Amino acid sequence: MLLKAVNLDLFSGFSVGRGEVAIDISHLQFADDLLIFCGDSKCQVLACHRFGQEIRECSWKLGGMFAPPQLARFGLSFPLR
Repeated sequence: MLLKAVNLDLFSGFSVGRGEVAIDISHLQFADDLLIFCGDSKCQVLACHRFGQEIRECSWKLGGMFAPPQLARFGLSFPLR
């Protein structure tokens, strides 16, 4: 689901390296943590927020087995609604 969102350019992440060895990083996942990197546009930040809402809904459908996701925004200040 996350890779599909990146392929649809909903958010972009960043590149590491140069030339043929450059890799794009859109997210990092550790055990039960997920960090999503996006650009500084309002559209990308809203897409990340919506993704968090989808994760929350999926968790609820699974019986609330997971803690609700926390969204931390850095660098931008505008309402999400």
